[in-house]
Amino acid sequence: MLEMAFEVAADETSSDGAFFVQDLLDIARIVESSGTIPMEDFAPIFFDRLQARVPSGSTQLSLLSGRACGLIYGPGPVMSARLIDHLSSLEATVTDEDRRFDDRLDASGAIARCLGARGDMAGLETHLADHPDRVFSAATALALAGHLDEARSLTSLMPEFPEKHQVEWFGFRHVLATGEIDALIATISALPKAQMRYHWLGYATERAATPAQKDRLKAYANELAAEVDGPLPRRLFGILVKDAAKDGDWEGTLDLVARVAPDPLNADYVQEAFAILAGVTGDYDMLSGVIGTADLEDIRTKHKTAAIAAAAARAAHGAGRTDLDDLLDHLDFDLRMPTLAAWATAQFDAGDIAGGTATYRQFRALGPLPRETFRQFRDLSRALAKAGHTSDAIHIATAYRDAPLLAEIAVTLDCPSAALSAQARVTLNRAPLRRAARACAGGCTRVCTAGVRGVYLG
Repeated sequence: MLEMAFEVAADETSSDGAFFVQDLLDIARIVESSGTIPMEDFAPIFFDRLQARVPSGSTQLSLLSGRACGLIYGPGPVMSARLIDHLSSLEATVTDEDRRFDDRLDASGAIARCLGARGDMAGLETHLADHPDRVFSAATALALAGHLDEARSLTSLMPEFPEKHQVEWFGFRHVLATGEIDALIATISALPKAQMRYHWLGYATERAATPAQKDRLKAYANELAAEVDGPLPRRLFGILVKDAAKDGDWEGTLDLVARVAPDPLNADYVQEAFAILAGVTGDYDMLSGVIGTADLEDIRTKHKTAAIAAAAARAAHGAGRTDLDDLLDHLDFDLRMPTLAAWATAQFDAGDIAGGTATYRQFRALGPLPRETFRQFRDLSRALAKAGHTSDAIHIATAYRDAPLLAEIAVTLDCPSAALSAQARVTLNRAPLRRAARACAGGCTRVCTAGVRGVYLG
């Protein structure tokens, strides 16, 4: 499986390898965070693949300098240490002539981030003595890795440091990742500005891992709303109105809509709330009215409308409804696949494997996957993998050439380390590989079929 993820990453079309490097870093993050594969086994493969796809040291440095130990999803401590060594060795080979043609050949920012991700204060002290302009990179990485006090101590050395709020933001994201809701609410409550509290609370509510965590955050949102005189702020409104809609509370939903400012930016939350109400109550004529005559030829509108339909599907399933066919009858054909994907994912997440499997068959019966990549399809792929439908999860991930998603699937299997021993170079979507993928659906199996030699699939 990881072999497949590497092959998909290497097959991207960017001539300089930028997408490949980002995919490779994402795969490393997923593998290390899963804890299922020893990083001493994985790291050599990572750098071998990097060297094979991007043989030029200066190009590697140019691509890694802005991406290694990035702040969207940071790496773990083992990969951070290996990246520091690799970046240092690359920088040592760069000449002044190289830098004339590429001003990105500077590893100091990436090394500062990687040291921060490791919480290596001694290493940072030495590094920042030579590169004092990298304090921001170091402080934000420290905060994201859970070393907020150390990050604050760095910024306190610079009274004019302009981005102290960014350091607090990355510290908040670390607390959110730990799932410690009491600490999270305390962090939000300590913010000096109300608008920041609403924004951070909205971010946390959307990403909370469990229903219990979401309920705590929604209760806190209600406390904040009680303190508001006048129109509800947008992010606070978004939390509360969707919560009321999920409860099927028409009166509460309309009261909240009446309290929000008449701003076009609030329309998305209003649409989603009424779509959720339609799902909970089975009033799919209302859903048709919410969607209206959306221009599905426009890709952004199509994705937005698909998200609205998927919200109705999740709400309907959550309310115990079984009228999926009626819901589909009220939707344009182009919206049926993402809607079915959302319903099947909800079934799998609820432990209804038989129901999810039946809905997935209905999804596949609509035809080949569309060219557009819908978020609902990625969610379905993850759910299929967890439910044991490995080959179906692979089908979606490979159709969209999604290497990080393949890595996520790999680490959910019982013996993903077997994938590391795969030496064959696989051409995806060939019939032998498809047969091999189907053969492994029942478990983690060594597959030796004609045309696919030595490949391990989960």
